[in-house]
Amino acid sequence: MKKLLLAASFVLAAPLTAGASELKGECLRVSEEWTGPGDYEAACTCFDTEVGSNQALIDEFMAFDDNYSSNEEAYEGASAEAKAVIDACEG
Repeated sequence: MKKLLLAASFVLAAPLTAGASELKGECLRVSEEWTGPGDYEAACTCFDTEVGSNQALIDEFMAFDDNYSSNEEAYEGASAEAKAVIDACEG
């Protein structure tokens, strides 16, 4: 599940001013693209809820696609707060 959330959160292409609800939509879209058909609703809802309106955290996730080339690299480079969001929603 961690790889699912990493894929979804690190490949987001929405503008940096995106809100958390836009993250959920991108999470669902990217999860489908990266891992194939599946039920990602619960994980993406969790992600959306955990990020909330924290614009700094939203901006961090939005920049991951530009800053990292793999899920593992992105997770390792993530702030403690971003890792906490991913970890909270992994299962």
